[in-house]
Formats: sequence, C-alpha cells, structure tokens
Amino acid sequence: MKIRFTLCVFAIMMMAVAHAQLSEQEVDVNLPEMLKEVDEAIEQSPKFVKDYQNKIDEVKQSFLDAESDNQRMMLLMQICKLYESFNGDSALAYAFRCVDMARNMGLTEVEADYQSLSAYLCTFLGSQTEALSLLKGVDKSKLSNEGLGTYYRAYLSSYETLADNCKTPELRKSFRRLHHQYLDSLLHATPEGSDLYYFYYEDQLIKKGQLKQALKMNDKRLDMYGHGSRQDAIIAYARYRIYEKNGNKDLATYWLCRSALADIRNAVMDQLSLITLAQKLEEDGDYERAGRYISFTWESNRQYSPHMRAWQITPLLSAIEYNYQAKLNQKDRYLKTGIVCSAVFFVLWVTTIINHRIRRRREKTEDTD
Repeated sequence: MKIRFTLCVFAIMMMAVAHAQLSEQEVDVNLPEMLKEVDEAIEQSPKFVKDYQNKIDEVKQSFLDAESDNQRMMLLMQICKLYESFNGDSALAYAFRCVDMARNMGLTEVEADYQSLSAYLCTFLGSQTEALSLLKGVDKSKLSNEGLGTYYRAYLSSYETLADNCKTPELRKSFRRLHHQYLDSLLHATPEGSDLYYFYYEDQLIKKGQLKQALKMNDKRLDMYGHGSRQDAIIAYARYRIYEKNGNKDLATYWLCRSALADIRNAVMDQLSLITLAQKLEEDGDYERAGRYISFTWESNRQYSPHMRAWQITPLLSAIEYNYQAKLNQKDRYLKTGIVCSAVFFVLWVTTIINHRIRRRREKTEDTD
C-alpha cells in the first residue's frame, strides 16, 4: 500500500514538473489584449485582402507582358503559389495550367511537380478520388525533391480523409495502414532539417504525447520564419496543440490567437485557427465574440472555396447563434424581472409613505379632538 501511494505521489510530481518545463518560459500572456488585436485585425481585413489581391493582379499583368515562355512559366507558377492560401479553386485551375504549359515546353520535372500539386489541392478541396487518379499518372522518377514531398503529402491527405469518413471497419484499417506507409515514405524522403520534415515529425510527437520533444522542435521551426508570417501561423497552431494537450489553457489560447492573427493579416482565407478560437470562446460563454469570429471565417472560407469547411462551420455557427440568443433572452428575462421588481418596490414604497401620512393625520386629528 505504501509503495502504491509513493508511486502515485511520484507520478503527480513528474506531471507537475513536465507542466512547469513546458510553461516556465512563457507565462506572461495578456489574453484580453490578444483578443483585442484579433478584433482589430478582423476590422482591417478588407485592406489586407485588397493588398493581397493587388499583389496577384500585378503578377498576372507581368505574365501578360512576359516576352518568353520561360518567363511566363515562372510567373504562372508564382500565381498558383499565391492562390494556394487565398482561393483554392483558383490555385487548382492555375496548377492545371502549369501542367499543360510544362508539358508543351517539355519540362518533365515541372509537369510532374504540378501534377502532384494538383492532386494535393484536390485532397485539400475534398476531392480524394480525383486526387488518387491524378497521382497514378505521376512519374515519381521525374519529381524534384519538393515535388516528391508534395506527392507524398497528397497521398497522406487522401488516405487520412478517407479513413476519417469511412464507415466500414476493414476499409478504415486499410486506409490507416496506407496513411502510415506514406508518412514513413515522406519522412524518409524529406531532408531532416526541412520544415516539411519538422511539420510531420512534430505532429507525430504531439499525437504520442511527447510534448517536451515537440516543443523543442517547434522552437526550431519558429526560428526559421519571421513573426507574423504565413508559416508562423502554421507553427503557432502546432504550438497551440502542444499546450492544449498539456492542459495549459492560457498559453494554448495565446498561440491560437497568434496563429489567427497571422492568418488574417496575410489574407489567408482558409482560417482553421479562427474557427478553433471561436469554438473555445463559445465554450467559455463569450458568445458575442465567438459569433463575430465564426461569421468572419464563414465569409473567408466561402471565398477560399464554396465547399471548404462548410461541414465544420455550419453546426458551430448554429450553436453559437442559439447560445447567444439564449443569453440575450436570459438577459431580457432578468431585465423584465428587474423592472417588475422595481415597480413593485416603488408601489410598496409609495403606499408605505401614503399610509404613514394618513396615520399621522389621524393622530393629529385625534389629538385636536
């Protein structure tokens, strides 16, 4: 009995130490200020979107003015890259254009790379069957190192989504097995110091609960990119997951806010971080702010792709609206109850005064008599 008790105490102490190790360097967070920054960023969002659209339009104009096929090819690839976080359907359309132009120019590596990117974008837009069909037509030997990473990511995303939505247990197991096989292939083929390697390896560490190691890897990734960049948003979201799993709510919310801020300021239309933040605020009872955030993400994600994340946003939006309306109704009931109570109190007070005066007059009349 004594040994069991000692082991329990030791386990609790180790968990506390682990929590302290993950939190000791990041304890000074001002969540109200961070949420205020998110509010302000949402108000300024039309400017961020307009500036980004202008950047795309400038490259499109350069494409029209280009004097050689090589220049046009490079600019077409640049437009596709710019659209990846801004409009998924447009990104896919330009990826197909890149494939066609590369094929006409005999650029086999570029053709294979953008065929793989087309497949990856299809998985991102929810077309797994189309993605797998495109991947079958890719010659792996023609891929660049970056293209090979995209190729494996497309397979990973396809089989992960298929496994998550599969109703047949045996098929689900098969999809999971294929997902793990392609994950191993990606980690084996990707340079160990690259961000792509860190991204997937860190994800595995988080899922396994190896949070200290995941945090160290996240530190390395943060050092690779500037604060507030598009990549910073992705890394900050991973850091949110670490602290969320560790149970540090304040730090988790801080990094979720930082991720959402980077997305908004970089005109990223597929805003997973802000959806998650809205859900957290809804759970905390901040229905008004949660409603504003989820409405904003609804419009942003509609611009990215009409079909993207609708399944995720719609029920959350309905729940937030329901809870917000319930809160308003409750306030209305409290207000009405308060008014009624005040009115009753006032009537009683006036009645008391009148009765007091009547009693005083009677007493005076009796004294006079």
